[in-house]
Amino acid sequence: MRRLFIYSLITAVVILAGAGIYFQYIEPNILGSTSIPLKLQPKLVETVSVQGRHGEFLLNREDGWVVSVHQDGKDLLVRADTTKVATLFHDLFNMKPRAAVYGYSPQQQSDYGFNQPVAELVLSEGERGKGRSTRIVFGPREDHVGLYAWLSSKAHRLYRVDDFLLEHVSRPFSFYYDKRVLPFDISSVERFQLTQKYAGGWTVVRDKEGFVFETPAYLKGRRASNSEVRFYLLMLAGLKADSFVSVGTELPGEPEAALRVWFDSKSSIRMDIYKNLPFVGGGFTARSSFQPEAFRLDDVSVRQLLKTPFDIQGRNVVDLDIGKVASIKVLDPNQALTVTKIADGWFFGDTEKRVTGIDMSLWRFKELKFEALPLTALPQTASWLMTCEFRDAEGNRLAALKFFSDSSLPPGQSWVKNGGDLYYPVASQIMNDLRGLLPGKSMK
Repeated sequence: MRRLFIYSLITAVVILAGAGIYFQYIEPNILGSTSIPLKLQPKLVETVSVQGRHGEFLLNREDGWVVSVHQDGKDLLVRADTTKVATLFHDLFNMKPRAAVYGYSPQQQSDYGFNQPVAELVLSEGERGKGRSTRIVFGPREDHVGLYAWLSSKAHRLYRVDDFLLEHVSRPFSFYYDKRVLPFDISSVERFQLTQKYAGGWTVVRDKEGFVFETPAYLKGRRASNSEVRFYLLMLAGLKADSFVSVGTELPGEPEAALRVWFDSKSSIRMDIYKNLPFVGGGFTARSSFQPEAFRLDDVSVRQLLKTPFDIQGRNVVDLDIGKVASIKVLDPNQALTVTKIADGWFFGDTEKRVTGIDMSLWRFKELKFEALPLTALPQTASWLMTCEFRDAEGNRLAALKFFSDSSLPPGQSWVKNGGDLYYPVASQIMNDLRGLLPGKSMK
């Protein structure tokens, strides 16, 4: 009998020691190597209800994700940042239990010291209230260190989890806002259009070399400035809302401006801009294909968007391949002079008198830009000053520029015509520089 007692005592001691070793050393390692099962598939989760220190809001899968919240008696609906939602999912579906309390009962929270939750999330598959769902409650445990979590998928266990999760699951609804209003890949743009209620709009279409104007009519077929169009599209793709307007806000029927981006003949996105709506604080309000509801834009951003055709057109007056220029003929009311390129230099006509500075002038002609919108007819105050003809080695004309003085222009400007029907206001300095290289007087 005594021997049986000793055997039983030894067995009990071994069992207790084994249990102590398991819970002290083995269980934490086993728990920490696996994730707490939510019994949901992340790709099927349609809604995430979040309630915490910053109030309550809903993340809803809708052509991406949107954030909906009821605040100050108004409902807001804003596009959600998919990267931030993905990070939340990663945190929840990869929670590692650092310790576990078995036999927990939600009806006896106070007995376990888990009666002061700080955040609660409900993940649901399918529409809200339908399909499987898992409720997760986070909070401290009285007289214990660390953060604890209870999951309805493991209702009779209470897990200690990593402390950093508290910050991640307690973020306010505004953290998830994607404040971009019309994001897109500018390299995929085939066509862009800006229309304005009280000002001229414009349309550009991509070709192999960049963008050309489709409208207005007087610029059709002319090349737009690729750098200006690219900067404009980059600015639009990165534009962010200043704030968001409550659900159901009615906007005027006709916008002040409309912007539309095409990626092919069927796919396009757009944004409409409205001005001076006192019930949303004035300024500019807009709607877009990306955001589910209206939003506000700051005045500076809108001014940058409302560009004229002049702002984005290629303002070069002449498309001159300076490598092909073999001779330049300059005519003014007093003389006609020709300079010819021979080998590595420029000379007067057929003489051996070298002229320096011509190559620099050619570069300046290539970069010649007009300073304001062109005219189809010259004012009566204009008079012809000079003509510059550029020819190649075979004598073919590459370009012919006619310059005109005009007292009605700002000081230092003159009109230039490069074939066609338009007269462009340009800086007069290039005329003076070229004339200064040749015999005679410079032009005023």
